[in-house]
Amino acid sequence: MKTKIMLSFVISLIFFSILRLSAHAQPSTVLKAKLPYEILSIEVNNNILNVSGWAFINHTQHFLNQSTHEISILFQSKTHQFQVMGNLTNIDLTESMQYRGAPTCANNVYFREPSTCNYNYKNVGFKVSVNINQFKKEEIYQAYIVVKAKQANTNYKIQAYYPISKPVTYKNGDYLLQVKSALKDTSLVINHSNVVVRKGPTTQYETYKLGNACNTTYKNQLFYKEGSRYDVIYEKLLINNVSVYKIRGKLDVCFDKRRRVVEGNDINPMYIASTFVEYGGESLSIVNQLVNTAPVLTVKHPTIYLNDPFNYKDYVSAYDAEEKDLTANVRLITSNYKNQVGKYQMVFYVEDKHKAFDQKTMNITVLGPLNEPPTIVASDKVIKQYDAFNPLHDVFAYDKEDGNITHKIKTSNVVNTNVAGVFKQCYSVKDSHQAEANACINVTVVERDKIYHYRFIRTVNDKEVHASWQADIKHLKQQIVQNDSIIAFKAK
Repeated sequence: MKTKIMLSFVISLIFFSILRLSAHAQPSTVLKAKLPYEILSIEVNNNILNVSGWAFINHTQHFLNQSTHEISILFQSKTHQFQVMGNLTNIDLTESMQYRGAPTCANNVYFREPSTCNYNYKNVGFKVSVNINQFKKEEIYQAYIVVKAKQANTNYKIQAYYPISKPVTYKNGDYLLQVKSALKDTSLVINHSNVVVRKGPTTQYETYKLGNACNTTYKNQLFYKEGSRYDVIYEKLLINNVSVYKIRGKLDVCFDKRRRVVEGNDINPMYIASTFVEYGGESLSIVNQLVNTAPVLTVKHPTIYLNDPFNYKDYVSAYDAEEKDLTANVRLITSNYKNQVGKYQMVFYVEDKHKAFDQKTMNITVLGPLNEPPTIVASDKVIKQYDAFNPLHDVFAYDKEDGNITHKIKTSNVVNTNVAGVFKQCYSVKDSHQAEANACINVTVVERDKIYHYRFIRTVNDKEVHASWQADIKHLKQQIVQNDSIIAFKAK
């Protein structure tokens, strides 16, 4: 029976020990009064994000070196987190945190208030270096400073703030790492109850003693009132790696045997270090964000004629700010285009390597064929009575699109050569697009027993030149050269 009881006790002890270890493995989130800190610099070089500052846990144990404490930063997003251990640096805040008149705490004494004894805060500086590729793309990470006091077995974390007016940025390929924070240290809240009011920014300056004494121990020495807010900051100094704020105040009531001070204008100047105040704002965040603009399709809307050659690639192009010319990547998605008179559409699509895309529609108008009417070439004729007359002799028709269409000429009437006189002979012709031309000439039928004289009229330099009258028509015809510009042929 005793064996069973002892076994149950041992199992319970092991179980609760595991629970205790698990509890210590996960740091508790605390306020700045428990975990004072300050980030002094953030920079990114060669794909490495470097964060430097100082941090420690108040009133817990001696902070001496890596055997007593460690400082890290936890980067946490909604789906991912990782923690990077920092290297300790030589920043000593022992004097800043010292409670005057109290002895130094023994090595094995933990969790003592400063009025009882003072702890050392040596090597509480840190530098954390992290490769930016550890941050997942498009995730927003919050940063937490984590401090582990090894001897006191205490593990705390606090959300980090850093006073930067604009984000720290670093371009890595198509991605831009941005470190953002908006620490509002223009409104300070006192988070300690036993901080004396000094006339200067360091502990070397004397404290204020004003007003009536609150008790015989502290007399009229002035202390900041815990929880009081200071909304007017006159100056911010960085002294020994600690921000110190210049403010003004006035006397308040006695509390906890000490004369308290709140914001006002009667006591000037007053100074308080960042180790004793809370501040808020936008917490430190890191995002590795894709910098990419969607490509832009440029589409023209052509008007073409039926049967004209048409290549849609002549009317579309694509440009991407990062990848430049993407015209070769343009795809035709849909088309109802036909080589027929009408209106049609083509839809085009292009995307870049990050799947950002653009899509546009081309409107195409197909008109009837561009066509000029044909031309009939014919000149007046003189024939003898009773001679045969071929109305199509020396008559030609030409078309710009169809070429020689003489074979399509039609006559609209018949000249009776049995009767002397002047008659009209008319012609018509149509091209392949049914464009029509018409022309008429004068046909002069002369009596056979009459002697006629003939001459022709030509144009020279746009002026009419009349040839002399001749009885021999054959001789006259010999004077006509090829391509001569004859505009009329006369007989009398």
